[in-house]
Amino acid sequence: MTHDSFSTRTMQGFTLIELMLATLMATLLVAGALRLLVHGRIAWQTTENVATLEERAAFALIALEHDIRLAGYWGQHSDGHSISMGPQVAARCGGRDASRWALDLVSAVQADNNTFTLPCRPASGHVANTDTLTVRHASQLTALPDKGRIQLYTNHQGGVVSQSGIAGTTTTGIEETYNVEVHAWHLVRKSSEAGLPALRRLTLVDGGEIQSQEIIPGVENFQVTLGIDRDDDGMVDGFVNPDATAEAPIMAVRYWLLLRSAAPEPGHIDSGPWHSIDTNAAMPLRPDDGYRRVAIERTVWLRNLAYR
Repeated sequence: MTHDSFSTRTMQGFTLIELMLATLMATLLVAGALRLLVHGRIAWQTTENVATLEERAAFALIALEHDIRLAGYWGQHSDGHSISMGPQVAARCGGRDASRWALDLVSAVQADNNTFTLPCRPASGHVANTDTLTVRHASQLTALPDKGRIQLYTNHQGGVVSQSGIAGTTTTGIEETYNVEVHAWHLVRKSSEAGLPALRRLTLVDGGEIQSQEIIPGVENFQVTLGIDRDDDGMVDGFVNPDATAEAPIMAVRYWLLLRSAAPEPGHIDSGPWHSIDTNAAMPLRPDDGYRRVAIERTVWLRNLAYR
């Protein structure tokens, strides 16, 4: 009797109310865990986006600054007027002659305001209403004579540009050899990462060819202003858009980039406004989307000014 009663009691299960309460508690626990997982994923994505944007911004700043600081450097001097062109020196872009643009060594810095006039049109198209910046200089280090490469043979008085690969000499002595470097920075609509624009540059490479290189994806706006000296007193009188220099000497370059994350971020709305340095911009940028952005700006003073 006692044994049968014990067996009956031990075989009893949960009541309906107990089962419902257990199910509710399990559901709440799972929902809480999922909520934590979602918040954790969003936090991770935010951190990842911020880190990627900051890393790319730092890379773009350094690459541009290094190039601009060398503008107008011609080995042993900084006077592009004293450099002559040797015979049969030619730069080409996709089979088209681009020598006049590439080898304008008097103009160490050139820029376009909200337009694209570079000799090589990007296959994916230029990003509308963004600037371009062209920088010309000699390589930072001397080079060995290299037939086919456009090089500068220079001394303290001047120099000559050649593709012969034969070191030049003058009455004043043996000249040092440098590679001629030309970089044209601009934005294109497509990059190596789907859905992102990119900062690219046209670069003078071996054989006198102009090559297009992707520098960093995710740059969606690029603006340039130039610090000019209107009265030749060695002081910057103001920063203007590239089409407003009135041929005044350029003493500094200020550039501004806006970078965008690769994917929209859950819960994030970027309504701006982003104020660029373009002096005639009609209004600030208001994206109104879920992408995270970061803007960077830097001013670089030119070191190699011939008229100084």
